[in-house]
Amino acid sequence: MAKVKPSQIKFIDYINASYPLLWIQTHEENRALSEMALAIEDYNNTNRTDKAKRKMYLYDIISGLRPIFYKDGELTYGATITPDVVENEKPIKGSDPLMPIKWFYPLTDAELATPDFVEKVRSSSVIFLKDFSTYIGDKYPDRATVKRMIKNSLDNYRAHEKCLVFINSDLSIPADMEKEITVVDFKLPNREQLKVVLQDIYDSSIPESNNKAVSYSYPTETEDEIIDAACGMTSIEAANAFAVSLVTSKKFDPVIIRKEKARIIKKTNLLEIVESPATLDDIGGLDRLKKWLMDRRESFTEEARKFGVEPPKGMLSIGVPGTGKSLTAKAIANVWGRPLLRLDMGRIFGKYVGESENNLHSVLNLIEGVAPVVLWLDEIEKSLAGNSGSGDESHETTRRVFQILLTWMQEHTADIFLAMTANSIQSLPPEFLRAGRIDAMFWVDLPEPEQVWEILGIHLRKKGFKLSNFEKDRTDLLKELQGFSGAEIEVCVKEALTRAFGARKPPRLTSEDLIACAKTITPISELQKDKITESRRLAMQQHIQLASTPVERKTEQSVNGKKRTIAI
Repeated sequence: MAKVKPSQIKFIDYINASYPLLWIQTHEENRALSEMALAIEDYNNTNRTDKAKRKMYLYDIISGLRPIFYKDGELTYGATITPDVVENEKPIKGSDPLMPIKWFYPLTDAELATPDFVEKVRSSSVIFLKDFSTYIGDKYPDRATVKRMIKNSLDNYRAHEKCLVFINSDLSIPADMEKEITVVDFKLPNREQLKVVLQDIYDSSIPESNNKAVSYSYPTETEDEIIDAACGMTSIEAANAFAVSLVTSKKFDPVIIRKEKARIIKKTNLLEIVESPATLDDIGGLDRLKKWLMDRRESFTEEARKFGVEPPKGMLSIGVPGTGKSLTAKAIANVWGRPLLRLDMGRIFGKYVGESENNLHSVLNLIEGVAPVVLWLDEIEKSLAGNSGSGDESHETTRRVFQILLTWMQEHTADIFLAMTANSIQSLPPEFLRAGRIDAMFWVDLPEPEQVWEILGIHLRKKGFKLSNFEKDRTDLLKELQGFSGAEIEVCVKEALTRAFGARKPPRLTSEDLIACAKTITPISELQKDKITESRRLAMQQHIQLASTPVERKTEQSVNGKKRTIAI
C-alpha cells in the first residue's frame, strides 16, 4: 500500500469500523476527495478481493451522482448515474438532493426478494457529498425530510458497509445530527505536498517550443525558505502565490510569497500577521522573563531535540496594564526568528449556532499549517469572561470554545509557541493555569526606580536623546515618575517633546518638560490601586514567578510636598 497520511489512516479506520456518516472540513475539496479515495483504493488493492472491494461515488448538485475510481494513478469520474429511484411515479432528477439518499436508501422487503437485490443494496459503498450541508442546514425548506431519511438509513448503512462522507468548508453540523456524524481531521498541505506544488508550477512555466531559453531554474538552494513562506496555504493558494512570484520577479521569491500569505490570513478576519521591530532591548526591566526566553532560544534546534530537550509550548504574562507584556510577545518573535500571529479571540464568536466553534477549529488548523510560529493571545481573560457565568446560550458557547482551546493547547504537536497576556489574574479560570498547557507564568509588576530610569532611557533614545543628559535631575524625575507604568512613561516623553517644541526655539528638551508633563498624568497605580494590590496578592499566593528581580521597595510618597496614595 502506498504511504498514507494520518488523516487517511483514520479515515480508513472509520470506514472499516462501519461508521455511517463522516464529515471532512476543508476548503480543498478536490485534494480531500483525491486523498481519501486513494486511501480506499489502496486498501481495496491490498486487503480485499475484487468482489468485496468498496465502490466509490461522488455527488454534487451540478453533475449529479457519478462513480469514481482510480485508473493509471489518476482519479477518474464515470458517467452520471441515471436514477432508478421514483417518487409519485416520476423519476427523481439527479440535481435533487434527495436523489443520492434515496438511491442509497434501504430496499423494501419486496425488492430484497428480487434476484438482483445484492446490487440494489449497494453494499460496501461510499458516497462523497459536496456542499451537502446546505440541504441539512437551517435555510433549506425540506431539511427535515433529508435529515430524517438519512437517520432512518443508519442501521442499514452499518449492516451493509455503506458510508456518506460530507466534504464541506465548515463544520455546520446540525445539532440533532452531531452525535451521528464523525469529523475527520484534514490538515493543510505539508511541506512535501507544497514541494510538489512548487515543482508543478515550475514545470508548467518552462517554455515548450521555439527552444526558448529559460531565464530561471528550479530554486534548489532557496527551496526550504520558499516552502516556509508557503506553509499555512492551501494547495491552490500556494500555487497562486508561486505563480504571481514568478510573474512579478521572474523567480520564486519568499518575500512575495509571504506577502501573499499575509493577505490570505487577513481575509480570515480572525488572525493577523504582526510585523514589529521590537527586541528585548526595547523592554525595560523584566530581567527574569528575558533570561527565561534567552535560555530557550536554542530549544527549537535539531541538536536540542536529539539531546532530549522539549521546546517550550507557551508562556503567560499577568500583571499591571502598560508594563510591557504585549511588547514582550512582539519581541519573542524577533528573538527566536519566527513570524508572529495575533489571534483576536473576540472575533471568534459568531451569532449562529456552531459558528464560534467552527471559527476556532478553522483558525487553529491554519495556525498549525503556518508553524513554526509565535501565536500571540492578548488580554486572554476578556475572551474567557463568560466561561463560568450563567447557563444561557452565550455562556455555553464561551465554555465550548474555551474547552476546544484548552484541549488544543494540551494536545497539539505543531511547532507553536503561545505568548499570552492577561491584566487580571482573578478572571482566569483555574484549569487554564494548569501545568502542562504552558511552560511558565510571570507576574509583571510596576517598574522599580532603577527600571523606571531604564525605561525612560529607552524612550528618550528612540527619539534621539541621551539619558545621560538628564542625570543631574535623576532624583526629581524618579520622584515624579514613581508608580508610572512603562506605557505612561512613554506618554510622558511624547507629551514633553510636544511641550518643548512649542516652548522654545530652537526646540530643546529639558527635565522641566518631563516633570511638568508627569504632573498631568494620573498613573494607573492610583486609578486601580485596590485591584492591583489584590492581583499582586493573588500572584504571590499562587507562587507565580516575578518577571523582574525584586528590589527593596520605596515607601516615600511625598512629591513636592504633596502626598500620593499609590500601589507600590
